[in-house]
Amino acid sequence: MNAKKTLLVLALLAALVLPMTAINAQEEGYTAPEPALDPVPLEEGAQAACSGFDFDPDNLRVAYMPPGTEFQYYIAIGEGIEALAEELGIEIDMVAPQSGSDIAGQMGMIQDVITQEYDAIILSTHDEGAAAELVDQAIEEGIAVIIVNSDIANFPTEVHGVVGYAQRKGTLALGEYIVEMTGGEAMVGVLEGLPGYHSTERIGGFLDAFEEVEGMEVVASLPTEWNVETGNSAMMDLLQANPDIEVVVTANDYIAIGAALAAESPGPRRCADLW
Repeated sequence: MNAKKTLLVLALLAALVLPMTAINAQEEGYTAPEPALDPVPLEEGAQAACSGFDFDPDNLRVAYMPPGTEFQYYIAIGEGIEALAEELGIEIDMVAPQSGSDIAGQMGMIQDVITQEYDAIILSTHDEGAAAELVDQAIEEGIAVIIVNSDIANFPTEVHGVVGYAQRKGTLALGEYIVEMTGGEAMVGVLEGLPGYHSTERIGGFLDAFEEVEGMEVVASLPTEWNVETGNSAMMDLLQANPDIEVVVTANDYIAIGAALAAESPGPRRCADLW
């Protein structure tokens, strides 16, 4: 494929996901359209070469692969992608397991997409380490891979681009607001997501805000599987072991919903604020 067609393909892919912050720069001097921020380079070893593609930009098949269909957030992203793909004449398929904790299921689906010779993958995964080998295989097969809903600049293998938002900065701002609300004095519980970049960054922002404030005491941190059910059960365990907790921070809204249901269950309300 010549350089002009390659740039066209990459522009079409980027157009599907540019409403969020871009973390990839193919050309110096590129300015992202509003409301996206200007891109920055991926870290050394994380940037795949944007050349050598062998597909027809007029007949693109793209797989949108969120971590699970149980998350309405990813469904909404998919609806936006589908609407723009139709406008651009791109064939788009959403390929995802029901549960965001079904890492093995998503890995199998990535393998299927590679086998079915899609031209590009728009991927969001809860386990970058598990996905890395398959992403590398996709790149070797000439499939363009864009990571979305993440600001990871050092994906474990090379990718063509990353589109997302500054997760740690967002929860840092929330953490600073919590410190202000509590006067810097609170017993804090933490409900994490599954191990991986998303949970580390989101929870990390909260912890960064609390770290320098002596009165913000993190008394417990429990894992969840990103969903309402495990958020609920983890919150019950958290409150049973630490009935005096005043603030609970969570890695996503589904965990928070489950935690809120647990906090409002019969018995004395023991949690003042959920985030």
